[in-house]
Amino acid sequence: MEKITSGPVSLGVLLEGLFKGNLGSLSNLLIDGISLDSREVNQNFLFCAVQGEKANGNHFIKESFKKGAVFCLTDSKKFQDSNILYLKDLKKYLGVISSRLFNHPSQNLETFAVTGTNGKTSCVELISQIAKLIDYQCGYISTIGTSFDGKDFNFPSSLTTPDPITLQRYFYEMVKKNTRQVAFEVSSHGLDQSRVVGTSIDTAILTSFSQDHLDYHKNIRSYKNAKKKLFTELRPKNIILNIDNILGKEIYRDLQKSKEPHSFFSVSSQAGADFHYSFLRNEDECIDVNLKTPGQQIYFSLNTISKPLASNVICALAAFLSRGFNLDKVYPYLKNLEFPRGRMDLILLSEKDKCFIDYAHTPEALETALTELKEAFKNSNLWCIFGCG
Repeated sequence: MEKITSGPVSLGVLLEGLFKGNLGSLSNLLIDGISLDSREVNQNFLFCAVQGEKANGNHFIKESFKKGAVFCLTDSKKFQDSNILYLKDLKKYLGVISSRLFNHPSQNLETFAVTGTNGKTSCVELISQIAKLIDYQCGYISTIGTSFDGKDFNFPSSLTTPDPITLQRYFYEMVKKNTRQVAFEVSSHGLDQSRVVGTSIDTAILTSFSQDHLDYHKNIRSYKNAKKKLFTELRPKNIILNIDNILGKEIYRDLQKSKEPHSFFSVSSQAGADFHYSFLRNEDECIDVNLKTPGQQIYFSLNTISKPLASNVICALAAFLSRGFNLDKVYPYLKNLEFPRGRMDLILLSEKDKCFIDYAHTPEALETALTELKEAFKNSNLWCIFGCG
């Protein structure tokens, strides 16, 4: 990727409120760019050296100065150098520092942050497509890839949620392209590692919750608490919760007791939710939707046999409707929405035989995918080929 800088910002501005000591004349040192990777450092860059899971950035400080870095922040106390500063909780502050360098780009975008065990990618890319239907340019950052304008695919993603510096750089690129909105995935790893800190979040969305990533989080409680951070510590202005799962119900109850100034809405197939939906699979192997919102009753169809995929559409619609967008002209076109690849992709093997490719990789997702297929094709034999790697 092209090395993007936003123009010089003083070190004092970048570290305001984060470093309690006296920077002295270093406060006026001008920084043109920022990087965690010494290979990407250019002239007048700030290099941030942190201990990672696979590599220790502190081993590359000398290389960063050779490449043009003018200052280094480190999470190690062992360095004694006037151009190297130890900053406690450096990992946590990377997003804040990067946001300041790129002139707070997320504040110039309407942001939709999506988390959930399943459904993040679908919801994110659907939000971008729905935005296009109301003439808004909405970029997206998903597990599959990144688009700065919601039209052109810029490049594939290596992480569900990029590192803090890359995330802020992406937002900055979107602002440069006059993008008005962005939808992005927020993984439990990203939340636990503070990758989204420094981002202004307009709407936070929970699509689902079930067991996953216990190799990292060790237990379901830690996994749940990581997800909760999006709705508590990151202080979104608006919240959409699918409450057909234990975490959604739990967060919704907590929000009802909270005094924080934000709006929140429930999504459910059960009556009483703010956005209550029912699905009916029709003869064309599509899903007819009956959606009751706080303001109206809506009917439309979706080109999928998967009810979980359809529920992701409901979360995306709820995000727009709860923010006051008028979607009346959108509903007739929802049947044309394209779901991300690997989400119940149909391959016709013959006139009678069909193959569906799905990215189901959790116990709940695989069970749900098979259940959906059994319900859709009651009189057919069902064969499952499952890969794990």
